[in-house]
Amino acid sequence: MLETPRLILTPLRPGDERWLWRFMSEPRTMWAWGQPRSYAQLSDWIAWSREAEATWGLGRHLLRLKATGEPVGDCGFFVWEWQGRDRVDAGWIVDHRHWRQGYATEALGALLPALFARGHREAWAKMAWNNVGSWRTAEALDFERVGVFRYEPIRWDRMLLWRLDAPR
Repeated sequence: MLETPRLILTPLRPGDERWLWRFMSEPRTMWAWGQPRSYAQLSDWIAWSREAEATWGLGRHLLRLKATGEPVGDCGFFVWEWQGRDRVDAGWIVDHRHWRQGYATEALGALLPALFARGHREAWAKMAWNNVGSWRTAEALDFERVGVFRYEPIRWDRMLLWRLDAPR
């Protein structure tokens, strides 16, 4: 568990589907992912997070407000294979009712140093080319935009690729 000034971050575990469902079933929240997630897909989401945790030392985390315990999103890391190599894929999803409050930046701002402390030299982020909110989050976290590509498993449209190197 990690804490930030406003959030409590807990690694995803079986049973968290009920919390993820609150925002990952929302079309507005999930617009950049192509479609909302079904309840059944959330078990896979948690399993992928646990795989990343086993591989990288950290997976995805549920974000809850300290003041109320309300879940507002999820963020963290997945394993992503790109150009023949496994990469640390940093990502965030914030409930649309909590957009523009800096929760993704605050949460990843706590998780990235923990990732780098485990010896990782870089983190990657990919997002829809028109997801301006995610661009701003990546920029606020000092990610550098390194390219544009198509990633069919998520969407058929262009994606932006960002990279953050560990501090030296």
